[in-house]
Amino acid sequence: MPKLRLFDNLFIGKIVIKFKMIPDISDFKSSLKSKILEIKDITNRRKTVILSFDLEGRIMNIKLKDEIFNNEVKIFERGFDGKFYIYSENCKNLNPNNKSIYQYYDYYNETVNENLEISEIMINSINSFLKGISARKNLSLAKDKFSILERAYSLYGWRGLLNERFKVQKIYCNSISVLPPEVRPDQNPTFSIIQIAQGCWIKDKKGPCKFCDSYKDINYREKSIKELEKHIGLVINNSGKGWRYVKKIFLLDADPLHTNIKTETYFKFLKKKISKIKWYESFISTLTILSKPVSEWEKIKKLGLKKVYWGVESADDKTLMFLGKSHTNKMLYNAASMLNKIGLHYVVILLSGIANLGYENNHIEKTAEFIQDINATDVYISRFTPQPNTELFDLIKNKKIIFPSISDREIEHRAMIKTISRKNNHLIATRNVRGTYGVQFNR
Repeated sequence: MPKLRLFDNLFIGKIVIKFKMIPDISDFKSSLKSKILEIKDITNRRKTVILSFDLEGRIMNIKLKDEIFNNEVKIFERGFDGKFYIYSENCKNLNPNNKSIYQYYDYYNETVNENLEISEIMINSINSFLKGISARKNLSLAKDKFSILERAYSLYGWRGLLNERFKVQKIYCNSISVLPPEVRPDQNPTFSIIQIAQGCWIKDKKGPCKFCDSYKDINYREKSIKELEKHIGLVINNSGKGWRYVKKIFLLDADPLHTNIKTETYFKFLKKKISKIKWYESFISTLTILSKPVSEWEKIKKLGLKKVYWGVESADDKTLMFLGKSHTNKMLYNAASMLNKIGLHYVVILLSGIANLGYENNHIEKTAEFIQDINATDVYISRFTPQPNTELFDLIKNKKIIFPSISDREIEHRAMIKTISRKNNHLIATRNVRGTYGVQFNR
């Protein structure tokens, strides 16, 4: 890692401090917006530093922008789980010898990881920057902006943010590793996260999917109503001043609508406890969809369930067996029929990079046929990445199956996008296909 310098001048040349309204990125038709505080150091137009803070004064992310060419890259973010993530390649822009941005964010090739050492350097640099702002005698700031900056400096320096991290981990009990990007509160503050259950019930009852390690060390358990009430209070308290902008809730963990306590009971309690929220989303499995009659799903929908993310992965039976999924092609069609009848908005999540792992299958053909038959409007295609401590990872590691090259996986990925996005070689205008999980891809 090269020598880092976040600001060209810690005593600040030109800055802009303003409140910024962030649109609801989960729905481009939505009029919902949330509010953050943004500071822009525009001393260097070729490498403007943009700092985003929530209304409690906690840093959300750091971006660099070339104002001349209107290019923007992210170099740091504090996840809603309190962890510190560094965009390693983009941090090369912080080399003092670089006079402008030269490295642009590439979702597929970017290395994003936790790095406490670099994060501490950045936070300390921001603190010096904020101290410089408070020392400027000619700077006139409205009281609400100044109070946020004061909190950012006095409460949320490096130690303060570390404390926040531990606090969030207690609220959510376990590290939340799976969440649609467009509902993450640090990306879309119109959302908040409520954890009804911990872990994955399918893993505990039927065994884990052969490619997934997300809930490996977490024993499945459900919150009682009393526990949920306490949990909601902690979530609201942690949201602070930003809670007034929360309009949607994403429910966790893996498949939270399959519980011993009736889902309807949970939703009635949520409606009573946080009456301002009218919109809920969650992950869902095929088994959960089929576990309730249409009449029960209709009641839950009326209580606020607006959208579900459905982990389909494939519609080819051989591939499903290979992946260790608990559903079949026939079950998928039955589940889709129920969702369409209920009129519940669903996102189908698929997996690419598994069609050429050395077993005979019709993954692309059967999956595309399924999507066309059910007339899905939203499809997300996630790239298969072997996860350590999973059955497929071990098979690849021991060369029992051959993992295709990057270029071969890319060919498969694009083939899936094309066959799902088009019918008779014509683009389906009503279908939103995202070529990697949560990111729009050229169709």
